[in-house]
Amino acid sequence: MKGPKISVIIPVYNVEDYLEDTLNSLLNQTIIDDIEILMIDDGSSDDSRYIIERYALDYDNFHAFHKENGGQGVARNYGLRYANGEYIHFLDSDDIIAPDGYEKLYNVVSQGDYDFIVGNVLRFNRYNCREDKLFINSFNGLKENTKLTSINDYPPLVWDTITCNKLYKRDFLKENNIKFIDKKIFFEDLLFSIEGYCKSKSFVFSNEYFYYWRYRANSSSVTQQNNKNLKNFKDRLKVIRLIIDLIKQYELNDSTLNALYEKWLTHDFILYIKKIDTYPSDSLNGLLDEVLDILSVIPIEIKENLNSYCRIVYDMIDNRDIDSLLDFAPLEYKLKIDPDMKLNLNQKYLSLIDFVEDSLNENLIAKKIDMDTDEENIFIDFEAKVHYLSSKHPHMINAILIDENDDEFALEISGNQIILPFDLIEDKQSLKIKMRYYYGSNCKESYLINTKRQSIIFNNFDFEMGIGLNKILVINVREIKDGLVNIEKISLDNDLFTFEGISSIKFDDVTIENVLSFEKISYPVDFTDQRFSFTIPYSDIKSSLIKKWELKSIYLMKLPNKITFFKQNNEIYFANTRNKILISDDFYDNSERLFNINNELISVKKEKRKLSRKNSQLTEKNADLTQLNSELSSENKKLKKTLAEFKSRKVVRAVDKVKGYYK
Repeated sequence: MKGPKISVIIPVYNVEDYLEDTLNSLLNQTIIDDIEILMIDDGSSDDSRYIIERYALDYDNFHAFHKENGGQGVARNYGLRYANGEYIHFLDSDDIIAPDGYEKLYNVVSQGDYDFIVGNVLRFNRYNCREDKLFINSFNGLKENTKLTSINDYPPLVWDTITCNKLYKRDFLKENNIKFIDKKIFFEDLLFSIEGYCKSKSFVFSNEYFYYWRYRANSSSVTQQNNKNLKNFKDRLKVIRLIIDLIKQYELNDSTLNALYEKWLTHDFILYIKKIDTYPSDSLNGLLDEVLDILSVIPIEIKENLNSYCRIVYDMIDNRDIDSLLDFAPLEYKLKIDPDMKLNLNQKYLSLIDFVEDSLNENLIAKKIDMDTDEENIFIDFEAKVHYLSSKHPHMINAILIDENDDEFALEISGNQIILPFDLIEDKQSLKIKMRYYYGSNCKESYLINTKRQSIIFNNFDFEMGIGLNKILVINVREIKDGLVNIEKISLDNDLFTFEGISSIKFDDVTIENVLSFEKISYPVDFTDQRFSFTIPYSDIKSSLIKKWELKSIYLMKLPNKITFFKQNNEIYFANTRNKILISDDFYDNSERLFNINNELISVKKEKRKLSRKNSQLTEKNADLTQLNSELSSENKKLKKTLAEFKSRKVVRAVDKVKGYYK
């Protein structure tokens, strides 16, 4: 029986908040019927193990396995034993595959005698997508569907050290005995990827964005994070030593070796050396021994060609100058933004500094800071900086507006403010601003980036300051008409949102637009006697990687207040923002929400107990008052009887007196 085209192996460990997103991205694949999914629970202690069982029960090509915790590499090796696909893909349990990702990569790799295919990668979180330095360095010089016979054909590929962006032919892995390190260790991808590159006779690169690598902020305490950093550094050093042993068996040319050494020095080591002041002091000597052992195989000229910061760091390591290293290594970012800062270094280290030269290998970073308007212009405040270049260094900045047709228009700059005339952009649709930074004979350029979405209405036009890929400022222009659409009610039934409201002006449709991709989906509106309604399937909202949309019409739209819905681990809310309605579908911590609800219930119970005690006390007081009232009533009766007797005797005496008088 013919097996599936692709076996997807997913190690699963305590990812209940993200796992369904990952698995749903597989369900949405255009060739889902040709894929098998092997979900390897690596000893999870949260609900991840139950989630994979549910998918295995619901879908025939999803298979759940459970094992004791052994680490990601061990779980992947476990999955390889059960894989039947022509190709193997290793998917992390919090990441996502583009809907047509497997189909596109399979169609390319299966057409040639390739051992594997490399796909492009984007990093993402809930608000933005960006290209990562690792893959910019790896792929920038490659064209679509580039065929390679060896990593020597294109040395920058040493920067691509993850396995998740590749489809490997199963026979290639089996015949070459390529497996992950079979013990619990981080960065097992580094060795696996390099081994694949070294043993392959033919592979291919696709420029399609295939793999979306989730960026998760670490929520651990500072102490836990520092201990993890030290463990991670030691694991990375162990893996690099294994790579050194591996590459001795293969004929890597000088360009490939030098690219590999440079990556170790500028990425793998520096990533952790700059945190050295957070490690336990008794670990530092042993750590330097391990680093020096690897540095001994790297030619000295590679270190001499690094930037000033790295040259000083490695000189300090060579000198075992731990005290200076503890002071200087954490300063990398501060030096990038302020190379004029005072450094407490001896003359030997100071002589290694040439920050102007270092700036030649840095990118221009230009950010929108704020904006304002008058009756004719938008004024955009900005900052522009080249790392390692002093702000005192003579320079000149230009701004160029680029429209949807790639036509360019020079913009005026006054101080640190770009002047953008309304009449220049009213007839445009989608705009970007490119900044050019000149110093000496050098020119750096980049698009202006944006960190805050804003919107301006002028002359019946809505100018939206959005955020695109890599946080690039994208100005979208849309014409709006006079009128207001009031949405009074939103309901959710069977994964269908129904919107109801009132408008004095008839409109035919509404549109949702994704805040990142700017994908648009339109829906018809039922309109009768100023009342309207329309529906939006929840599947449309959650279809995008960035699940944030804006609901728009040709008129302004308003809600009376924020409206929120909960579905499993998702919070979907609708809120007024920037002259339209924001639709946001976010993860929320269900356990935290339940904890808060539980706390509220505890508070209510406490209050109830207080009220119960007060009620009991009042009941007791009431009983006392009843008893007292009874006693007073009895006493009152006695007094009344005595009074009656007294009155009776008084009347008798009075009568007796009268009788005596008339006698």
